[in-house]
Amino acid sequence: MTAPRDITIWLQDIQDATNEALHFLGAVDLEHYLSDRMRCLAVERLLLLIGDAALKAGQQDPAAMETLRDLPKIVALRNRIANGYWLTDHHLVHGLAERVLPDLLTDLQRLLERIDAGRAESRYEAGETQPD
Repeated sequence: MTAPRDITIWLQDIQDATNEALHFLGAVDLEHYLSDRMRCLAVERLLLLIGDAALKAGQQDPAAMETLRDLPKIVALRNRIANGYWLTDHHLVHGLAERVLPDLLTDLQRLLERIDAGRAESRYEAGETQPD
C-alpha cells in the first residue's frame, strides 16, 4: 500500500491545472472557444483534474479546502462533465476565466503559503530549524 499524497501535492495539481485552463480559456473569445473542439476537450479534462484533486485534498483536510471559495462550483462542474457530459454548458466553462479561476488561484496561493508557514513553525518548535 502506498502512503497518501501530501495535500500540497494535490493543491499544486489544482494550481497547475487551473493555470493551464486559464491559458486555454483566456487566449480566445467565446465564439472561437466553442468552435475549437480540441480546446473544449482540453479544458474539460483540466476541470476533471481540478475536481478530482480537490476531492482528494478535501478528504485529507476539509477545513483547508473550505478556504477555496469557488471550488465547490468547479467540483459540481467536474461532476457534470464526468457524469452528464452531454449537459456541459460551454458558455459557463468559458466564463470561468473571468473570475472563478483567477480567484481560485489567489485562494490556492494563500492556502499553500499558510500550510508552508505552519509547517515551518512546527519544525521550529520541534527544534529542527532556526527561525528565519
